[in-house]
Amino acid sequence: MSYTPTIFIVDDDNTVQTSLKSMFQTAGYDVEAYTSCRGFTENFRDRERACLILDLNLQDMGAWQPTAFLKERGADIPVVLTTRPGDPTIQSQLSGCGTLALLEKPLDHGLMLKTINAILR
Repeated sequence: MSYTPTIFIVDDDNTVQTSLKSMFQTAGYDVEAYTSCRGFTENFRDRERACLILDLNLQDMGAWQPTAFLKERGADIPVVLTTRPGDPTIQSQLSGCGTLALLEKPLDHGLMLKTINAILR
């Protein structure tokens, strides 16, 4: 039995969220979008195949909490981080948090789709 992969999008920018959701649904993925880390953690249900796209600039919880949350639950879900350009501290914080990619905003949708396809297919 084949399962459709789920993309979890956590971003408080409605324009980014809407465009990513539309792109991934068109590409055949199931999508769950949240405007906050809290919304994601409160509604999370593990999926067989999934990926989390997480905006590091969210203010409601520490940006790294969702990755710790997944690790605590044994959810082996790859994480793609998005951030504003020019944050030199991010690279040093990535090791050990399950992050497979870091993409800067404004997002290149073609690169985002290519990255997710490579991770999940």
